[in-house]
Amino acid sequence: MKERSLIDSKLVEQFTNAIGKLRGKNVFDGIGGTPKMLPLMGSLMKFAKVNLKEHAQELSDPFLRKALHNSNMIEVPTLVPIIFLSKLSIGDAGWPLEFSGAFRQY
Repeated sequence: MKERSLIDSKLVEQFTNAIGKLRGKNVFDGIGGTPKMLPLMGSLMKFAKVNLKEHAQELSDPFLRKALHNSNMIEVPTLVPIIFLSKLSIGDAGWPLEFSGAFRQY
């Protein structure tokens, strides 16, 4: 993404750094996971306040803007796809082609 638009490199780095900070963290641990998440909250809260449509408008590159804006989740906070991408980056999320192995057994 940075190669695509050097002018947007700061925003791209913030987005990808947020994904990296969440790698291996379980944001769904609830109250028990709160102490582990506290150091990350400051850097992630800005993504919780801005939806994808608003985040896309901050980008200068028309392709990147359109890629985010054309998502079917434009009204969700930007933090939602960041969480999903962090899980996807460690192989802990995705869509199985023919159901998951455990699900197929039933």
